[in-house]
Amino acid sequence: MNDLENKMIEALVDVGKDVTSDLVRPTSKSVGDNIGRLVDGVMGWLGYWGEKQKVKQAVYLEDYKRKITEKILGIPEQKLIEPPIRLVGPAIEASKFFIEEEYCRDMFAKLIASACDSSKVNSVHPAFPEIIKQLTPLDARFLQLFKERSTYPAVELTAVHPDEIVSPFPHMLFDFKDSNASFNAGEQLELTKTIENLIRFGLLIKNTAVLELNYNYDSFKNHWFYKGITPTLDEGSKLRITKYRVELTLLGQDFLKTCLPEQE
Repeated sequence: MNDLENKMIEALVDVGKDVTSDLVRPTSKSVGDNIGRLVDGVMGWLGYWGEKQKVKQAVYLEDYKRKITEKILGIPEQKLIEPPIRLVGPAIEASKFFIEEEYCRDMFAKLIASACDSSKVNSVHPAFPEIIKQLTPLDARFLQLFKERSTYPAVELTAVHPDEIVSPFPHMLFDFKDSNASFNAGEQLELTKTIENLIRFGLLIKNTAVLELNYNYDSFKNHWFYKGITPTLDEGSKLRITKYRVELTLLGQDFLKTCLPEQE
């Protein structure tokens, strides 16, 4: 047996050792490499774009893979697992049309890394990739609030006229309490649609049976929207407040745990 054959055998033995080692206890490198191959395979269609778009998409793709790698490297070795393909496959497939949006890259990267973490993998629901695809940036920002608190008080307003005819206003009002919320007036009105969307996915509920504990709902009379519409009411009309507590469902808790990145 010549030197070349000996070196080939040694190399094959080393590869076999690496594969066996990964099967027994996967490393962040081996898991990251496998995820990277999946991403490259799924994202291959980007090569059909025009040159300007191709360059731009390549930048987004590299950032996406970097985010995934960083999150996998952050998993303690004792919790690192080879992720179930039924979870990471659909997640990567779902993400391919959304890597332009940074908030989507962040959420998909967190979801994929969660599937590689033995302490989180059981909380990863197969519906999560489709949910991420259908969230707006405002939806994602609103969900981040629930990392600070699990419930928030909210109300709906209805104008009750002297003839007992009622005119409901289409917008919910929220009290973000001591959170770090930063929504302008227009965004606050748009949050009603955000709530409807997140309820549709089963992440949030509007609870009328259980209200915010030790909270004075009359404080909504100081809300800018309440003050603004009061002078527009017909004479003899009054505003009726319907009280809610907006809260996370169990599915919503899992979504926050496995999909929403930590705020910087």
